[in-house]
Amino acid sequence: MSEASPGTPAIQNRFWLWLSQTASGLGYPTDASLARALEISPSTVLRWRSGSRPTIRHLLRISKTLGIKLEPLLVLSGHAPADAVGDAELPPPPQSVTPTERIILNADLDPHLELLMQAYWKSRIDEERKRVQRMIKLLYEDSLPITDRGFSLALEEVLESRLPAHVSRVIIDWVQYRKPLASLDRRRGAIRDSFQTILESIEEGSVVQGDDGLFYLALRTKAGAVRLDDMSFADKIDAEKALVAFLGVFKRDH
Repeated sequence: MSEASPGTPAIQNRFWLWLSQTASGLGYPTDASLARALEISPSTVLRWRSGSRPTIRHLLRISKTLGIKLEPLLVLSGHAPADAVGDAELPPPPQSVTPTERIILNADLDPHLELLMQAYWKSRIDEERKRVQRMIKLLYEDSLPITDRGFSLALEEVLESRLPAHVSRVIIDWVQYRKPLASLDRRRGAIRDSFQTILESIEEGSVVQGDDGLFYLALRTKAGAVRLDDMSFADKIDAEKALVAFLGVFKRDH
């Protein structure tokens, strides 16, 4: 039976219900995003929603993209009876994965970097969730957050961002992870704690060469100059690139 043939309505409704829930849980919440993942036209997905039966070629794409066995898809879509295949049981729809989480999962990252990116995104979501709560509370108040005198203190709190600290934490941890094994036994936790304090007062940075011939990142803060002894580079160009990336992220938000 071709895709244009609707087949048994009850069967097609079950197929679309399962497909839409599974796709959404895997980070494809819209017809367009599912179509892009399957490399098909959005109109094809719309026909499935309307009750059309997917072709076996499309079932193969669904199987590969969503990581589902083909046999239960054949049964669910009405292409084969359950007693004709060995395993007709479909897995339940997975827990929801957001589109951003799907980007991280699909990027084929080093396992350590994947964990860093997942932690980064969680920290951003947590901060934005709190920001939404503050905004709702602020806008429900009788007094306006903006007057002729400027922003209110409450609005300034809403505008505060930990983005530089969150991004810098990923960069610092990744640089430390990528360094030679001889340096991996250093206490990265203490390094991150010291950076947290430094981030609050950075004014400018530079690259300096130590007595050991290595190049280090140096920061001038409100409290004085600080050399980052745990971020050393054999090549000055590499150190300068790291400095530009580090300060670029920080200054862009200030």
